[in-house]
Amino acid sequence: MRDPDPPEFGLAILGSTCLSRHLAAIEALPRLKLVAHCSGGVREASELPRLASTHSTYDEVLTDSDVRGVTVCTSPVERLHWIRRSAAAGKHVFSESPVVSTYRQGRDLAAYCRRMGTSLAVAGPPIYSDLARVVEDCQRNGKIGRPLHFELSRHIPKESLATEKEGVLLLQGVFAMDLLRARFGQLDSVYARTRSIGLNRSAEDIAVAQLRFLNGVEGTVQINGLGSRSAISFHLYGSDGAAELGEDQQRDSGDGLRSQYESFMAAADGRGEPEFGGRELVQGLFMVEWLNQSARKDREVYRGEVELG
Repeated sequence: MRDPDPPEFGLAILGSTCLSRHLAAIEALPRLKLVAHCSGGVREASELPRLASTHSTYDEVLTDSDVRGVTVCTSPVERLHWIRRSAAAGKHVFSESPVVSTYRQGRDLAAYCRRMGTSLAVAGPPIYSDLARVVEDCQRNGKIGRPLHFELSRHIPKESLATEKEGVLLLQGVFAMDLLRARFGQLDSVYARTRSIGLNRSAEDIAVAQLRFLNGVEGTVQINGLGSRSAISFHLYGSDGAAELGEDQQRDSGDGLRSQYESFMAAADGRGEPEFGGRELVQGLFMVEWLNQSARKDREVYRGEVELG
């Protein structure tokens, strides 16, 4: 006998940041039903499904019994607060990034959601999910032999970075570094340089790092926010060959969030973990603070030397 289809998953959206890409992903998943939305004072988006009820406050959304999960699309400064409020109301949370700015904030938030019995998922740039699958396939099929060295280069448009207060490490490095950890294991040391060059602000718009892993793999990471387009390139060199991925991203697509929403619902059902959840968030933030410490000291920093602020 075929297992019955899972029931509809009632979802609400708080805020309007990156709303279009979330709506595209939600529409593509039949089980996911958008039942409520609150703009937080911003004019309601015309693309919202008519079936979704609108509320005047976020608190009203969190008391809606039809809402099982909440997508937090508020401004970055409000996200930590509303993730905690959503978890306290018993709602599973899928949040836009960045969520928090420090390792300790991320650690405490992940622990809080666990205590509340709710899952926490973070919407990462979909390109990192694609990259993870490419690297995993190469390693599983033995196409390159033993990994030796990699080069990861991520470019994001200067125009989009100008609207953010955070630096490229917090916006992109959290995801890139956790992906590398998942593929190559624990880091041994990092040597990073960060600079604010093209924008009149303190947060960095370029970061370059040399990484060494405990298993002997070494590599370089560059995150560049000075250009006009979004792109990524990755080269992996092994004992028997090499592999590469290169992709331009002229615009974000809601399609890339499908697998993230699917893993979010599975985690809420107790059938797995989010694609990028609280554990990955904490790991990524730890490594970003490690990189920042190396950049401040302008030297190689080993794992045992990391100081968490």
